[in-house]
Amino acid sequence: MTFRPVNDYVCSRLRQLRQKKGWTVKTLAQRSGIPLGTYSVMESGRCRISLEHLLRLQLALGVNIADLWPNPKGICRHATDEVVRAVVKAAQSWLPKPVTHQDILRAVCLVYDVDTEELASPSRERIFAEARAVATQLVGEQGHLTLVELSRLLNRNVSSLSHCLRRMRLRLLDDRQLLGRLLAARRLIS
Repeated sequence: MTFRPVNDYVCSRLRQLRQKKGWTVKTLAQRSGIPLGTYSVMESGRCRISLEHLLRLQLALGVNIADLWPNPKGICRHATDEVVRAVVKAAQSWLPKPVTHQDILRAVCLVYDVDTEELASPSRERIFAEARAVATQLVGEQGHLTLVELSRLLNRNVSSLSHCLRRMRLRLLDDRQLLGRLLAARRLIS
């Protein structure tokens, strides 16, 4: 198989599967961890899709490689389904693991020099409220994480976390230190 027909087919299938789920280009890019511009160029067929990106997209869409590839056996004339599955499984082992709630809490604890018990405590001190708001912001940036789980881990209700987040977003306009902490935590989880 040559590059162009295969790439065009894969791009077309990506678009079909994305639209079938009702996702925007931005949603699929976020869920797969691919920058929006890169994904947009890939789906339009203007560049070659790498194996890593193909596997990320496969995982994000929750489909098999056969759903994206024109003919899985056509990858290599002598490849069996077992070989293809083994290659895909090996390649998936080097893909980055999705960020978890615990990853976010660890990053926030490092940045704020607190521990998770302090974040989950009933304390209303500004440092803890700010750290919880940063954690809420980071969870919101991840397409696959929920505030419900974060609220359970922090012994808070979702509405109080949302309220902290709204206040923090207003402070971000003027508070460079808060912005620096948010960026530091974001770098730790990526």
